[in-house]
Formats: sequence, C-alpha cells, structure tokens
Amino acid sequence: ILLGLGLTHRERGDYAHAVEYLEQSRDLYVQLNQVDEIARLWNRIGEQEILRENHQQAIESFNNALEVAQKYELTGHKARALLGLGVCLEKSEQYRVAAQKFEESLVLWGGVNDPEQTAKTEFGVSRLLWLDGKKEQAEIKIQNAIARLDERAQTRQKAFMLRDLGEFFLKSGESSLAREYLENSLETFIAHDNQYEAEKTKKILDTI
Repeated sequence: ILLGLGLTHRERGDYAHAVEYLEQSRDLYVQLNQVDEIARLWNRIGEQEILRENHQQAIESFNNALEVAQKYELTGHKARALLGLGVCLEKSEQYRVAAQKFEESLVLWGGVNDPEQTAKTEFGVSRLLWLDGKKEQAEIKIQNAIARLDERAQTRQKAFMLRDLGEFFLKSGESSLAREYLENSLETFIAHDNQYEAEKTKKILDTI
C-alpha cells in the first residue's frame, strides 16, 4: 500500500509526498530483510530527489542502493544506481566522472532486460558525447534510445527524457533542437494528462 501511494503521488508530480511514502515502504522492507526491494526503493527515492533538485540527497540514496546491490549481486539495481549517480554528477558538471558512471551502467544493462533504464543511460551517454564534440555519435545514441522506448510504449518516461534533452540542448545553445525535444515532451505529458509536468515543460519552452 505504501509503495502504491508513493507511486501515485509521483504520477501527480507531488514528489515530496512520493519520497515520504517510498521511504516508509523502504523501512518496512528493511524490517522484512527483502534486499531486492530495499535496493529498488533506494533507487526510486534517489530518482524522486533528482526531480526535486535535491541532488545531494539523491547521491546518498543511489550510494545506498549501490551498496546493497553490490553486496547481494543485484545487477539491475547496481546499473540503475550508477545511472542515477551519473545524472547527479552531470548536473554538477563533473562530466568525466559522470561519463564513467554512465558507461559502467550501460555495460551492466547489456545483461538485464530493462529498456526504459537502458534508454535513460543511452540518453546520458549521448549528452556527454555531444559536449565532447562527438555529435554524430550522440545523435545515433539518441535515436537508438527513442526507438527502444517506442518499441516498448514507454511514453511517460520518454516525456521526461525528451525534456531533459531539450533542457540540455537549450543550455548548449542549440535552440532549434531544444524546441523540437521540448515540444515533443510537452505533447506527451499532455497526452498522459500530467498537467504538473506539462506546465513545467511549457515554462521552459517559453524561454526560447
């Protein structure tokens, strides 16, 4: 029930309450010693903290997930924690270390069937390739990630990832690309009736 409440608040864009319920759910699984769920919830909490722009708390959550995943050889959770750390490091402009985390994560996803998280990692790699001047390679990664999401109908997560790309290109001075990805993200949020995220995306578009 607690996990369900957390995910419901996440869908509504109420990330503060989402974290609250996810933490309660995690604490319950700690009491039950269900390590798979403990690692999963640490990662989910970290992802919500990123959306709240609480990057230090996010890093702590991902490090906790990574510790559990390494101890119990939970490959998918390890890959997800490395991805989360990569995102946090990228946001703090520690690009070299972020790239290492993304690459480590991408290698692990090769043995795990999780198209959503694999695509998120490919987007991360693509952003850093672009910053490194390898734009053609970056574009290939982007299209691979989008195709992976479309194949599995992962449209909600696609909206977040497209917005991240739009914001990235906006900061990189690529206004045309930024507008393209942000408009696609906005359309997807509207289609999924996510008014909170649609409004956030529209505000970014209005700055172009």
